[in-house]
This record gives sequence, C-alpha cells and structure tokens, in this order.
Amino acid sequence: MEENKTNKPVQNEEPFIKRYDTVFAFLGLELIALLTFGLGGATGITYLKIIGFFVSLAALPFIKAHHGELNFKKVLLCFVPVALLAILLGFSRFWFTAYSSSTPIISVIIENLTVTLGFSGFFLLGYGLKRVPVIKKQYILYAIYGGLALYVLIAFGYSFIRYGVLYAAIYNGKTYYYEGVLHPVYTEIKALTGFSFKEVGLEYGALPSFLLATALPGALLVNRKLNKADFFIFLSFGLFGVLCLALIPFVKGLILLAVVYAVTATFILLRRYEKKHVEIEKKFDFAWKITVIALSAIVVIGVGFLYLDANQDLGKTMLPTSYIAEIENTVFKSLHVYNGASWTTSIKPFLFGQSLNDYSLLADGSTASVAQNRNFLFALLGQNGFICFALFVAIILGCVYKARSFIKNEDGFEPGKFMVIGLAMALFIYLCLFNDETPYIHESTTLTTFSRGIYVFLAALLIGLIYSPKGLVEIKGGNENE
Repeated sequence: MEENKTNKPVQNEEPFIKRYDTVFAFLGLELIALLTFGLGGATGITYLKIIGFFVSLAALPFIKAHHGELNFKKVLLCFVPVALLAILLGFSRFWFTAYSSSTPIISVIIENLTVTLGFSGFFLLGYGLKRVPVIKKQYILYAIYGGLALYVLIAFGYSFIRYGVLYAAIYNGKTYYYEGVLHPVYTEIKALTGFSFKEVGLEYGALPSFLLATALPGALLVNRKLNKADFFIFLSFGLFGVLCLALIPFVKGLILLAVVYAVTATFILLRRYEKKHVEIEKKFDFAWKITVIALSAIVVIGVGFLYLDANQDLGKTMLPTSYIAEIENTVFKSLHVYNGASWTTSIKPFLFGQSLNDYSLLADGSTASVAQNRNFLFALLGQNGFICFALFVAIILGCVYKARSFIKNEDGFEPGKFMVIGLAMALFIYLCLFNDETPYIHESTTLTTFSRGIYVFLAALLIGLIYSPKGLVEIKGGNENE
C-alpha cells in the first residue's frame, strides 16, 4: 500500500476502451468458445494459442483503467509467476527430445514458444475480460460452456450412434479386434479430433461432459424470475452434461461429479450463512487461511514422502497401488538418468525434466508399455521438471486462497462465481485421477500431454478469472477493494 498518493483513473485509456471494448469482448469470447470446442484439433489449437496471445494484449488498457495508474505496475508484477510458469511449460528437456532428430531446432523452439504464448495469453484474457465493463460475467461462462456443449453434442452423439445408449454396461466385458489386436468396447468413446473421429479412452473422452455438468449447482442459484434466460441456459448445460455421463454410463465420473457437487454446495451454504451473520466474516477469513496452510503442509509432506519412498530399492514403492507406483516411478526418474545399464543421480531431470527416452522407462530400466501417469501434476514433474511442478502447485494453492476473495469481493454474477470455482475444482480433481497421456486406442504411441492440450489453456483462463492482487491503492472516486 502506497500512502499519501492518490490513485486516479487513467483518462488517456478511455478513448481506446470506449471504441474497442465490444470488439475485444467479441474476440475474447469467441476464442474461449473455440478453445473449449477444440476447433481444428492440434493445428487449430496452435493457431488459437498465437491469436489468443495477441488478442489478450488488448486487455492491458482495460486492466490499467480498472486498477488505476499506481496499481498497474503492481498488477503486472503479480503476473510474473504465471509468466515464469508459462515459460517452464513451454520449454523443458523433455520437449527438446520429444521430436525426431530430423525436425529443425527452430521448429521445435517455435512450437514450444506457442505453448508459452498460449498459457500467458489465456491467463491475461481471463483476467482482462472480467475488467471490461461491457461484458456481463455470465457471457464468459456462456463461451466456456457453449464450446463444451457443442463438442459434447457432436462427439457423444456420434458415440451413441455407433455404440448405442448405455453401451458401457451392455457391452461390459465384450471385446473386438482391430488390426489383430484385442480391444474392450466398454472402455472407449469417440472423440472429435480436428475434423475426424477417433476412438479414445473413456476417461479421457468423458472430461468435456464432466466439465459441462459443473454448471448445474450454479444454475440452481440463478433467480429464475429476474434472470429466466440465464437460469434455463445454465440448467440445460448442466443437465446435458450429467445426462451424457449417465447414458454411457461412466460410473466413476458420476461419483466424482457428486463429490464436486457436494463441495460446491458446501461453499454455497457457507457463503449464505456468512451473509446472514456478517459478524463472523473475520472468523471465516481466518478459518480459510488455516485451511490453505494445512493443505500446503499436506502437499509438502506428501511430496517429500514420495521422494523418500521412491528412492528406496530403485523406486519400488512401499505403497503397492498402481496409481502410486506410476507417480513414484516418475518421482524416482526426476532425480536420475539411465546410462544404458543403470540409473545414476543427475540434477538435469530434476531441474529441466526427463528426456523422452528416460520418461518411457520403468525404474528397473525396462521399457514401459505406455508413457503414462494418471496424475497430471506428476506428469509435469517428469516432463517439465521440479521447478515447473512446484510453481504450478503453488499457483493452484494461491487460487484456492484467492477463491474466497473472488466469491466475496468480485463484482458481478454471483452464481457464475460458483460455476468458475466448480469448473476449476472439477478440472483439477479429474486430471489428478484420470489423466491419460496415451488416450488414442488405435495409436498407442501417440503422446497427448496436459501441457500440450486444450485443458492447460482452460486452466490458465480459470486462473485469470479467479486471481486478484492484494495491497492495491484505492482509486479516487472508485473502490479498489481487492
């Protein structure tokens, strides 16, 4: 907080804002909808990353006008951790070794750079769009859920045409042959990749419907008398997502969705209670800080234990579940390189990620059938290094801390705030349990990672929507209460 200074509105930005606010709003919302729809597959997403970055730069005058001259530099400094994370997501040892030797190095650098630009751009887009006065907050959610709904309509509709309704239950245990290889029917679904359909793992393909279903709790908060259109639109999105999951049926997804609903409902009830009893607000703030500190401690202790356990007897875990074994295999390799006969300790994979060859090996040096990690954060640890992993975890915990301020202080459509929180929570929990790096059933060598897919940029957008800096100077004639 800077004392004895008046933070005045930025007058010289007003002509730009008045002239281009509608244009920026349209382009930003369009980009979000195209991203969540996944237009054009990998090629289309590459274009969206680049376009998204340059469009997001137009958000800077709106941010400057909203926060005032004194605060603008402080806000930009608060963006530095996200910019650093974007660089680490784009560039790592893994992504310099993942391409064939015939690929020109300049092509590799440009491809990695698009990831950095895309993550930075969609974060800035999320933060900037909520600062544009002409945009109602629910329009941002329309774009997110609208893109998801269109994808689910096409992909799930085609899946039900090909497999039939309730196919995962009807064909449970049934298999088919494809090019001489046996495949179970009930564990796959059709996915729209670019302009064609491919068979993918059910857990990977069901994520858009799972995210779409998160609209339901927030929709029930909408005042149906004052905002009838919003109520029915968001209710339709939520019910459509739930219905698609039920018609497969994807039981694990439905159980996890119930957990997300329960947590979201708890937030809603606590917020309503707090509004009726204003005197306990400080107690709630203190309790939330303690909760975040406890979560942070659990994460630090848990990761520390994984490192200690993974390095016992060449990474053979004391916890025998396959999920933990996959994580500890990655943790073990984050401290070692394979020299052709054995693993040797090295700082390179710890800081900069594993090479593609080491990532595809098990702790005993044998080749893994798939390069797989069911938890996206530990996949990041292996591919992008510990600094990237730790920074991403820190930013996630920061968003958890900021979630209360976002719900309590952010202006606008309150049901939408719970939808944003629900979306972020659902995306995080789902990818911690059901991340799939080799989802294509008939292309088992194709690696599809979190840092190169749609959802890392959706995560950046949600971080931008939730995030709000602290310690800003009050605007004269306004209210800067973040």
